[in-house]
Amino acid sequence: MAAGTVPGAGTGDSSGSGAGAAAAGGDGVPAKGSGPGAGGGPGGEGRGQGGGEGGLLSFGTPGGPVIARMAMPEYPREARRLGKEGTVVLRITLDAAGEVAAVDVLQTPGYGLDESAREAVLRSRFRPATARGVPVACQAILPVHFKLR
Repeated sequence: MAAGTVPGAGTGDSSGSGAGAAAAGGDGVPAKGSGPGAGGGPGGEGRGQGGGEGGLLSFGTPGGPVIARMAMPEYPREARRLGKEGTVVLRITLDAAGEVAAVDVLQTPGYGLDESAREAVLRSRFRPATARGVPVACQAILPVHFKLR
């Protein structure tokens, strides 16, 4: 079994390999609802940030979902044997109770890493996003890193 790291907790195990999840941000995957927006009324153009209920949010941001307990994915035997590393990028759909409703693989290096990451997310616990203090369903990007050590 391979252990990994989540920002702020844990390290790899003695097998020399590790897998871990990191909060979205800085991973090269743009967040839906953020960035410049165009619009406005007569004679003007508006610019602002998107987002809101049900949108694609980032873990750990104000109003965003929170990883309460991240189960560490197992490093697949074949990937370890072949020396494969990489990052699996998942889109997680959480309901208003923080339960995982769906996990979609957006990017994978293959070799069973995506299945391992998906299974770990399904064993994990999350706190839901909030809008005006009320829990809401949302989607969030979660990269899961697999690194041999």
